[in-house]
Amino acid sequence: MEGADHQVAGALLVRVQIRMWEGEAVDKAAGRDLERAKGAKYESTTVKKKLVDSEELREVKRLGGQLRRWHYDETLKWEEGGDRLISAECFGPYMDGVKELKARFEAAVEEFVAAYPAAVRAAERELGSLFERTDYPVDVRGKFGVVLTASELRESEGLPEGLDLSIADRDWLEASAEERSRTCVVTARRDLWSKLFEAVAPLAGRLREPDAIFKRGTVQGLVDALDRMEGLNVFDDVRSRSAVGYLRGVVGKDVDALVEALRSDPRRRREVADKLEVASRTIATILGGLGEDG
Repeated sequence: MEGADHQVAGALLVRVQIRMWEGEAVDKAAGRDLERAKGAKYESTTVKKKLVDSEELREVKRLGGQLRRWHYDETLKWEEGGDRLISAECFGPYMDGVKELKARFEAAVEEFVAAYPAAVRAAERELGSLFERTDYPVDVRGKFGVVLTASELRESEGLPEGLDLSIADRDWLEASAEERSRTCVVTARRDLWSKLFEAVAPLAGRLREPDAIFKRGTVQGLVDALDRMEGLNVFDDVRSRSAVGYLRGVVGKDVDALVEALRSDPRRRREVADKLEVASRTIATILGGLGEDG
């Protein structure tokens, strides 16, 4: 796909939709009762009931959140609230993660469904007069689900033949499509650099804290971000490749050795902090430039 000065090659668009029953409900009648009791303005309060308080539902929510984070971490923003961009190279590992988390989510849903009748009976005891049987779905399993869609990102083929449009309208539609394409690419590139900034800047800051404790996962998070940025660079961005190369040089090939040096060698710690701060400022500058003109 190509538009203006932007090019995306070998990419896919993916979308994950997660249906979730939150186990909560707003009780309007209880809200009005509270307002009358406290002399408050009509509709100035909201009473939210926790319909089910069970470990099984908490686990379903946790896994749903984990799947959503995996989807966001491994892809780039494309269109707000919709499709996200991923390289063909990264699609296989991404799908492996989605399938594993989806299976765990669905297994947790089944455990919750099995415990659901007992959870409703417990709620009836605990909620007292706030309990309303109609708040509880009969088919609770149908309230949960994961839907994944994927498609190849294709270059626009232009307007369909045979449209009876004026030259001005046709020009406007083509320009609008081009601007939308450009905006999507800029959005994705900003997300790519933002992911790297979010990995580099906090680590640079921590290195300046005398009492900070460094574990392997602290540095591994940066290494993972570099791997992700390299794989998601569907734009063949020279600055992206350069940044990854620079930061890999800072981290080195032995993560354990670097972690030990950060713990025990103040000079090495200052050196790494200096280099990461330079990288943070550079990335921030690049992000600012993308915000202006892409």
